[in-house]
Amino acid sequence: MITPTGHRTPSDPTEPPSEPPGGTMTAPTRDDAVGSVSNRPATFEELPASTPCGEGVSLEVRVRLGEFDLTLDRLLDLRVGDVIELDQRVGAPVRLYVAGQLFAIGELVRLEDALDVRLLHLLTD
Repeated sequence: MITPTGHRTPSDPTEPPSEPPGGTMTAPTRDDAVGSVSNRPATFEELPASTPCGEGVSLEVRVRLGEFDLTLDRLLDLRVGDVIELDQRVGAPVRLYVAGQLFAIGELVRLEDALDVRLLHLLTD
């Protein structure tokens, strides 16, 4: 019988299997697997101060206006025009998130016909 690796197995289970095609195989030694290893810290070229870091990278910012709990029955009964009460009051601070991480607190403001956020506190301070 031939195994999936191309080895021929003996009919008698007491006989050892034959060699693989192409001669004998030896297991790699630890030195073969590791090769030459250096035990010194990695070094990196310093970037000039004028190098822009992350410039042009677009990040999605989410503003949390509030939350509410809802039963499945109530969810299925929702219709256009229904009003949903949030846990947030008018004028209360809102939270701003980047990549799911809270990074700022702000307040909603109206500028012309747009709803915007004025930053009150950056959590990186």
